[in-house]
Amino acid sequence: MSCRRQWRNFLKKRVFIFIIVLTMVSIILMYHALWSHNTTTKYEDVLLSVGQKQRYQPKHSEQKEVRRSQSDHGLNTDLYQNLAPLELDALQSRDLLGANVKEALTNLLLGLYPLNWANAPDADEMALEVKHTLLDYGFDSNMTCKDIDSLQISGTIYASRSKYIDQGAPGKSRHGSSYSFRSDDVQEDNSFYAVRSVIGDMSTKVACLKQIYDVDLCSTMGVYRLLREVLLLSTLHHPSIIRLNGFCLRGSRMSSRLQDKGAIIVTEMGVQMSQETIYSSTWAQRVKYALQLAHLLNFMDRSLYGSLAFSKLDLKDFVVVGGQTIKLTDLDDIEVGEKTCTKDSECTVSELNKGVACKKGICHCLNSMNNLYLATEKVLIPLLYNPSGKEATEILNSLKEHSLNTTTLVSALTSVFKSLPTDLLMKKSNDRSSFGNKVKSQDVIEKNKENLDQALASFVREDKKNYPGLYDYYCPQSRVKWGCVINVRSLLEAANLCLDDLSCQAFITFSLHPETEKIMTIVLKNQTDDNPYTSSGTTLFLKRTFLKSKNNVKQSDEKAEAQEEWVASTDIRSCVDSVRNLQESARNSRESRLMTHLGLKNIREQSWRKSALSQNLEEPNRIARLESGGGRFQANLVDDGETNRAAAKVTFIAEEGPKAYHKAYAILYHLDRLLGVRDTKLCHLIHFSADKAFSATSLDLSDYMNYCQFPNVAYKSLGCFRCVSTTDSKKVVSKICGLGDEVLKQAHSLLGDEADIVIHDLTELDIAKTIDSAASDMLSIIDKCVKIHGRDSVLY
Repeated sequence: MSCRRQWRNFLKKRVFIFIIVLTMVSIILMYHALWSHNTTTKYEDVLLSVGQKQRYQPKHSEQKEVRRSQSDHGLNTDLYQNLAPLELDALQSRDLLGANVKEALTNLLLGLYPLNWANAPDADEMALEVKHTLLDYGFDSNMTCKDIDSLQISGTIYASRSKYIDQGAPGKSRHGSSYSFRSDDVQEDNSFYAVRSVIGDMSTKVACLKQIYDVDLCSTMGVYRLLREVLLLSTLHHPSIIRLNGFCLRGSRMSSRLQDKGAIIVTEMGVQMSQETIYSSTWAQRVKYALQLAHLLNFMDRSLYGSLAFSKLDLKDFVVVGGQTIKLTDLDDIEVGEKTCTKDSECTVSELNKGVACKKGICHCLNSMNNLYLATEKVLIPLLYNPSGKEATEILNSLKEHSLNTTTLVSALTSVFKSLPTDLLMKKSNDRSSFGNKVKSQDVIEKNKENLDQALASFVREDKKNYPGLYDYYCPQSRVKWGCVINVRSLLEAANLCLDDLSCQAFITFSLHPETEKIMTIVLKNQTDDNPYTSSGTTLFLKRTFLKSKNNVKQSDEKAEAQEEWVASTDIRSCVDSVRNLQESARNSRESRLMTHLGLKNIREQSWRKSALSQNLEEPNRIARLESGGGRFQANLVDDGETNRAAAKVTFIAEEGPKAYHKAYAILYHLDRLLGVRDTKLCHLIHFSADKAFSATSLDLSDYMNYCQFPNVAYKSLGCFRCVSTTDSKKVVSKICGLGDEVLKQAHSLLGDEADIVIHDLTELDIAKTIDSAASDMLSIIDKCVKIHGRDSVLY
């Protein structure tokens, strides 16, 4: 009994000692963990919330952390004195990320620059891939999609070829209070947000269609540009890159309604850089902006993704935030990596006529040279105009001579910046408002209204009118190459631009109320006519002086034309045959591909037609009703053993049952073959029901031709039917004669014994006039396009 009691006491002591030891070990481990937590980088605190660290830390804890090269050693914090501390910490401790994380992010970014759109994931899939990858590595959005959907959009700040930027303010939650966004580093004056979303990006769509003809797929690929910005803004932290407040990625939908948009970015607001912004800034502020931009250029040389390059750059790609910091806001045109090469001559900046060495297959430091060149021409020279002091003057001259690099530029500008008086450096800009939100005195407003009325007196206004695709010309300030397209801040600015430009005879605004717009896009035109197209959402302004001179010319032309008569040329057939002979080789090649696609390899169309005309039909089969109405059936042709059986079976299609007009089909068939449309490459597909071709003759479809793209063979064929003046046979006019008669003549060969061709209430004479009138309208548009843009740009 006593032995048992002694043994029990012994066990109690052992358990007690074990508990004490375990407690001490736990305390040591806890102390170690807390000590490690306190020594983690501030950057990790910026990246991950507590909950996110618990979720993602195991994935990263085994990775060896590699610090990437620092681009700005000894960063001058005075330059960025208005930044939130966490944002400045993120810059100074620049990205302690594991090598595997860097590789994953870089591969994802490169995937957003597909070389072959045919193999690229669709936009919905890519949006989800970007979202999940950022979430996996702790770069999740500070705003949920619900937060973003609640924003109150007050207007459009800017619209480019690929995206909208709207101004948004925090909305109310269901409980009546504002949503609380998880962004501790939001500046105290940031009461508005810039909300970016995708619009139809035509350049991306065209590039995609060249590689895969899938309109539905290619129409959404513009989302790739916005996804690049989401990834770059989420992972690149620099005081001169716009701060990302949040994003929402839920697909590729494009809509005017915020809640229906698929991809949205929300950033801080700023005042867009412009000449006006520069003129209103002090010399000290301009030096500060220039030095901040120089630091950004250095950062781009050694970013998380390696060397980054501007494919293009403009002053409007930057904003000023808080009156103190210049920030890059447009990142979708940034390219990743240095250019590959095989020799030094491939590593040049063409505008500078100098370059860098080709080392190990890449143009080493070419991006840095190109970035500095673009920044110099577009931003730095305007910022440093009229320099104060000898040192600043030398810097400006060196920039103009392109004799600096980014490192020497930072050093030189830092010297100038430090020499400025302290009171000038501490002075903040008075303009801390959002874009265009400037308070004007009543006197200024009245003066502007007076100037606007005076300027508009020189124009005739026509609402909902436009000249789409016509009368475009290039001007130096245009943001596109195909025409004079300019962003303006007021209708007065638009009117003055046209009045000051001798080539401008009219301008178009994409607004029905341009007097109230704070920013809008206008298109200048160098010619007009009396029949502008109806276009909802546009306003046309015509110069009165040009209209007056044009009316005088028009009256004299009408008087001359009234004395003339127009007839068809006498050698139409020989002209058409000549055009067909010139295109014979290309036509035969395309016909061969088409017939092969139809399962009729090595069979010519004419052979098939002769075979089908000379054979009888067997019983019909595969009869089916079409959802659109009518139906179809197939029939085999009887093999009589004598006829060359090029045709073995045929398909009959009736789109509207008994109302199908085989005569209309016959006319369109011969019109197509006569003009050679079938013998050209596909450029733009427009699908019409052939049996309805003459059911609505008043329907105007000429808008399709305003793209100024037309097959050369069809244009030449139409030229064979140009009308000839009875008084001047050499006079060239955009008028067609005889085309309708020629088409009807050939259609009769298909219709057998039918004496007259009547469709609805149209007689043969009516049909011929309809064809000639429509062809004349089309020829007139194409002639104008050729005159303005040249044959090589219009005809293909």
